[in-house]
Amino acid sequence: MHRWETPQFVHVVDIPTALDLRTKLKQREAAILADMDENEALVMEYHSPAGTVVRIRDIGYYQDSDNALVLGGWDRITGDECQIIASPATIHLVFRVIKIEEDEARLERRQLGFIRGPELAQPPT
Repeated sequence: MHRWETPQFVHVVDIPTALDLRTKLKQREAAILADMDENEALVMEYHSPAGTVVRIRDIGYYQDSDNALVLGGWDRITGDECQIIASPATIHLVFRVIKIEEDEARLERRQLGFIRGPELAQPPT
């Protein structure tokens, strides 16, 4: 059994803001990336209460309230683009290290896109 076959849940107690959770996620991502083999890729997934799994591409937060995490990605089943806006206290995120088989297309090995709040602000009307 590979050490990363089981999803790795990020469990942090007493996270007061979305910015704090975003920072913890960046730190956890860096630690996992440092321990990965060449034939592995890191992905993050959002697991909704209804059972939908969304593969996360970008993580941000709204700076005005500093209590809303914004995730961008796609539904693993349908392929539809998704945006999730959630409280950091109730969001279910999983880091998953997947093994890349030799005959599979090589996944682009990049870090998650951590976006600061101002980039998510509404354009002036």
